[in-house]
Amino acid sequence: MFAGFPDLAALRACIAQGWTPSIGDPEITGWLTVISYLVCLVLAIMVLRRRPARAARGLWLLIAVLMAFLAVNKQLALETGLPAPGRCVARAQGW
Repeated sequence: MFAGFPDLAALRACIAQGWTPSIGDPEITGWLTVISYLVCLVLAIMVLRRRPARAARGLWLLIAVLMAFLAVNKQLALETGLPAPGRCVARAQGW
């Protein structure tokens, strides 16, 4: 039993009922923001390739990962799915 659900698949099914990833900002400004994040990602990767080992490499790697996450999150609005598991568990446990 997992947090009031018989198995993890049941929890996933509950989450899928309340939230599905979709294009969050289909207008031109949303896509321009995504393109900007992707340009920053490419630039960070270019810096990573040119920097000698250990010279702020961790910082540029962090920036690259952050830009990739922000580009995906901008259009899928992943943060709207964060409360979904909590809601499902609360309902299952009778809160």
